[in-house]
Parts: sequence; C-alpha cells; structure tokens
Amino acid sequence: MEKLTHVYDERTVDLKLSAAGASTVQKDMQLPDGAVIGMALVWRGTKPTESVKLRVLDAGSEIIRGKNYQFYEKTAAGKYTDSLYPATFQCNRTITVELYSTAALAADFSVEVMFLIYKSLE
Repeated sequence: MEKLTHVYDERTVDLKLSAAGASTVQKDMQLPDGAVIGMALVWRGTKPTESVKLRVLDAGSEIIRGKNYQFYEKTAAGKYTDSLYPATFQCNRTITVELYSTAALAADFSVEVMFLIYKSLE
C-alpha cells in the first residue's frame, strides 16, 4: 500500500450582497496549515446584470485581486483540481473575503466561496 503524502481540506464562506444594502460585504475566515491551491464560487438566486467582484485580502492587502465573480465559477475541466480557479497562497492565517459592486444591485446576490487547501503529511 502506498504511503499517503498529502491530503486536501476545504473551507467555505457565505457572502450576501443585498439589493437594499451596502455595496460591499466582507467576512473573515481562519485558514489552517497548508497552502490554498484553488478556489471556486457557487452563486444562488438571480445572476446580477451589474458587475460584482470578489477579492481576497490579508490584513488589508490583496492576495487575490478583485475580478468579476464569474471568473471563480467551477468549470467542467478534467480533474477536480483543474476545474477550480488557480489560486495559490500559504495558509495558517486569517483572510478576508470581499464581495462588492460599484452599482446598486437589482436583487440580492448570494455566493459560497470554497478554498481547496493542500496539506503535506511529510
């Protein structure tokens, strides 16, 4: 039997931009030891016609630049890891996930953002 050299962990955060509320929503999340190797986003409700962006911050500095949420949607590419947005950064820290729009939304917009974490066992 082969020796296991690594495992994967997933962490998720839910964000909701309200049509009647603020144009930015942020949530902090603690990531365990390891390295993020990919991320994906699932949206719920009605897709906005307005531009909605997602970014990831560490102590106010961008580690994943803000871009339209659709870039983070999971694809149908081969292996599971290939279907994710290719994000790479070290964990064992608190990050801030931010969803924002420069225009008022016509309807509420909710997303779940997932981070895939590679953990070495060696």
